[in-house]
Amino acid sequence: MTMTPVITARIGHKKLLKRLLVSLFDLSISSRIFPDNWKMAKVCPLFKSGSIDDASNFRPISIIPTIGKLLERLVHIQSIKFLEFYYILLEAQSGFRAGHSTCLVDFIDNIIKELIRVVSVEDLARAFDTVDHARLLYKLECYGFRYGMRKWFGDDLSSPRQVKCWVPQGSILGPLLFICYINDLQQHCHDTKLYMNADDSTLVSVDLEPNVVSNNSQTDLNDVSTWFKVDRLSVNCAKTQAILFTSHRSKHKQFQLNLELDGQPLNQVLDLKYLGLTLDRHLMFEKHVSNICQKVNIRTKMLWHIRNFIPRSLAKILYQSQVYPHFTYCNFIIDAASENLKTKLQCWLMWGLILLELT
Repeated sequence: MTMTPVITARIGHKKLLKRLLVSLFDLSISSRIFPDNWKMAKVCPLFKSGSIDDASNFRPISIIPTIGKLLERLVHIQSIKFLEFYYILLEAQSGFRAGHSTCLVDFIDNIIKELIRVVSVEDLARAFDTVDHARLLYKLECYGFRYGMRKWFGDDLSSPRQVKCWVPQGSILGPLLFICYINDLQQHCHDTKLYMNADDSTLVSVDLEPNVVSNNSQTDLNDVSTWFKVDRLSVNCAKTQAILFTSHRSKHKQFQLNLELDGQPLNQVLDLKYLGLTLDRHLMFEKHVSNICQKVNIRTKMLWHIRNFIPRSLAKILYQSQVYPHFTYCNFIIDAASENLKTKLQCWLMWGLILLELT
């Protein structure tokens, strides 16, 4: 069997391109230089929440050239292997890491088992934009990165405007460098257990007496606040919340925490939104189930209205992608809910199955 000249040419071009990229990437690593053309990014503002007229409510997402992303991906693979092999990254950090979603399971399991627990969730303001390059490179040195790679990372982060505090959102290495930057936060949590998901930090304090959990939480909040200032990170106090989990029969259910962060009182809430879950202070999960039913209701009605205009195979795909995941996400917590709530979810699940049969 002979190959046509066109196919031969295409294969030849692929091999040539592969060798060229390998040579360029090797040269970049050996010379410790990340080419400026590969850093030129298109920055797209992504709206988060709040007023659309406030520029601070937009997240800058950097779209860097494909060739730059390829090089960053190769470095990312080697770096994460090194960090995981030597157990450098905290197990408490579940953000930007494959296979670490079980941190959420551990968090829910701990707060359900204990009798009285305080949870405070801290939100960093403009976290990626305030990472100090000098301190980041120093921490990479402490983690075992050699001088050549640290210099390459420094050149990768540098920009024509000489910005000294940022890691680009939208890049491949940006998230990894950020979790390396905040990796030593746990050293300042002595009386609380730390859970981290990217730039969201959650402190959990457990004891039988609410005064003890309150004092322990306040002590670690003070230490964590000092750490944030040293590392030039700022906490968004307006979005930082605290909640006291107790049994609905507990005599301490009305206890006021009176926690402070940087001299500002923290908002003590009755229910907490955490990674897609809504946790009420008595862990009855009524509001969480209500939110699931509301989302399922909206999407199921949309499917009902278009059922006569789409084939059944497409309706099944839409149901499995837009409706069913709301039932399966962290469904283990439903075991702690009341029978009435379980029945309510089962009714909505059955309604979706009936809809598929009628399509």
